[in-house]
Amino acid sequence: MTTTQRIIKNSFFLTGGNVVAKALNLVLLLILTRMLGREGFGLYSFAFAYVMLFLLFTHLGLNTYLVREIAKDKSSGPEHIALTLPLVLICSLLTAALVNGIAWMVNWSGQERLIIAVFSGYMIFDALGRYLFSIFRAYERMAYEALVYMTERAGLLIVTLIGWQLNWRLESLVAWFTLIMVLKLLLAWYFVHRHFFPLKLRWNGSEALAMLRQAYPFALVGIFGAMSMRIDTIMLKVFHSADAVGLYNTGRKLVESLAFIPENIAFAMFPALSVLFLSDPKKFQETFTRILQYMLIIALPLTIGSYLLAPRFIELLFEPEFARSYIALQWLSLWLGILFLKYAFATTLNVVGKQHLFSLFAGISMVLNVVLNYLLIPQYDIGGAGFATVVSEAAGLLLIYIGLRKFTGLPRFSPIFVKLLLVGGGFYLVLFWLQSANLFLAIGGSGLIYLLLLLLTGSVSREDYLYFRGVIAKKLSARQVS
Repeated sequence: MTTTQRIIKNSFFLTGGNVVAKALNLVLLLILTRMLGREGFGLYSFAFAYVMLFLLFTHLGLNTYLVREIAKDKSSGPEHIALTLPLVLICSLLTAALVNGIAWMVNWSGQERLIIAVFSGYMIFDALGRYLFSIFRAYERMAYEALVYMTERAGLLIVTLIGWQLNWRLESLVAWFTLIMVLKLLLAWYFVHRHFFPLKLRWNGSEALAMLRQAYPFALVGIFGAMSMRIDTIMLKVFHSADAVGLYNTGRKLVESLAFIPENIAFAMFPALSVLFLSDPKKFQETFTRILQYMLIIALPLTIGSYLLAPRFIELLFEPEFARSYIALQWLSLWLGILFLKYAFATTLNVVGKQHLFSLFAGISMVLNVVLNYLLIPQYDIGGAGFATVVSEAAGLLLIYIGLRKFTGLPRFSPIFVKLLLVGGGFYLVLFWLQSANLFLAIGGSGLIYLLLLLLTGSVSREDYLYFRGVIAKKLSARQVS
């Protein structure tokens, strides 16, 4: 199999797995909100956010480090895993102890502490499963990861359906979720043992510490990202109640179900951009502009549609007690639009070898996020949390763009972006006019108008498709030959 074929195959499995998993997640969200109610779902979301805030401490960036190192020399895989697995096991147990220790030190209820304790077991088994995913990625066999992930999501959905029918308490549901993580770990271990190599343990303190020193930049980025993603939920619980957390996370989970789109586009284009940056700077700039163009083409209807139709979506999908969740959905739809640009800029910044800048910018964005949440949530609850997310992510995007301009010389302006802004404005006006009509008519009618505007303004054409196909096929084939 050629390099191009392998990349396309892996992208297909990851994207397909994500689509199926996100669909299952959406169904899971709808059932959980009905099963637990607003306050129960809020308590579930708070405990999950608090525990998973510590997930990166279970491996301290070793997952990403292993992918990079084993990919360079695949024969080193068994040795790298044997050296790092004991470290991950120790870190996971210490992290679980830290999670529960803090929970017992603060003024949380017995039920909250119990749910957190059970979720800490969930975290350990989930972390070990994710650790084994690094083997699939390093050996470019993403089909196994996709299969395990879809199986995990399906298992969680089945357990939730059973619990809904049997009226389980939240503690019982979380315990069964932890069991699903155990099964996920066993399935991942089976694939590793069957198709790669048997897992062994070998402790060497000096080598383990040397690996940690190389992995810590990856850990920092992950910790900053986790803090930005979870801190709003935790502060909502601290300053308000589980009820507010339930409202906010209902909107947030809907937006997160779409966040994989820009991530997968960036993942698919990364290899071609890497080759072009070294071999053809002019083509590199042209390709980046086109990637940004298509990111915007996808982002505009999703962002505008989610913002204008937020009350209708919440009304359609959830019980009346969640009606106020539309506020979170509106703010976070703007965050989704920022994510499309952020992934395009951040991927390109990594291509040019400036990962340390991305770590710095992620840290600044995280600090701003924490400060704004602290200032705004006490008075504005879910609206303040949404505003804090949008402003901090926008600031991070601006910093990444400035860094990108400095080190790549990318052009500041392209006429295509003016066209897209006009198209986006036209789409907004049409959907604003249709937003009170039948929901499916509003979506379908405005979607057709959007496509028509893209064609009339020349914002998308057959030449764009042919360009991308040629760049990917030609450059990745050249990479294989070299």
